[in-house]
Amino acid sequence: MFFKRLSLAVFLLLPLFVFPLTAGAHSHFQSSTPGENEELNEPVTEVQVSFDGGIGTADMMITNTDTDEEAAIESIDVDNTSMTAILQEPLSNGAYTVEWQNIGDDGHSLDGSFSFQVNAEEETTPEDESIAEENAANENEVKQDRDHEASGPGEDETNTAGTSVLWLSIIIAGLFIVALVIFTVLRKRKS
Repeated sequence: MFFKRLSLAVFLLLPLFVFPLTAGAHSHFQSSTPGENEELNEPVTEVQVSFDGGIGTADMMITNTDTDEEAAIESIDVDNTSMTAILQEPLSNGAYTVEWQNIGDDGHSLDGSFSFQVNAEEETTPEDESIAEENAANENEVKQDRDHEASGPGEDETNTAGTSVLWLSIIIAGLFIVALVIFTVLRKRKS
């Protein structure tokens, strides 16, 4: 009789422990750079969106709302908890809206948008142009280093949050199956 009650209690309480763990595993928007409604006095060469949990894939569209033109994005780098759009050219002065989408490590789809303003000085001298070329070359080196680091051991770390929830769910499901088998065996013995 004790095992029947124990098995019934495990069977009824198991969903209470499993569902909150999986529901809390979703990633949520945390911050952006530039920030919402931020006014920048410097050229913008990248836009970053950060989350409080892991993300898998990402997409971003940056639109100048004054001209309705879409900014050219060279690449979108996805880190464990952030996505960064690297622009082909710095954004010209104007108002911009960023629309982003991603899929979290748990498979949950997220999307959102934010706006910001660029008011950078546009004067350039021949010296500035050579400095800009040097900076572009340095940015390419940094990007190559970042790409190289992303293909290294850091990739394994991006799935740890989703993997731990998966393993915990598998263990709980296994315990449930064991309890169910014990319940069935004890029930057959009494028959």
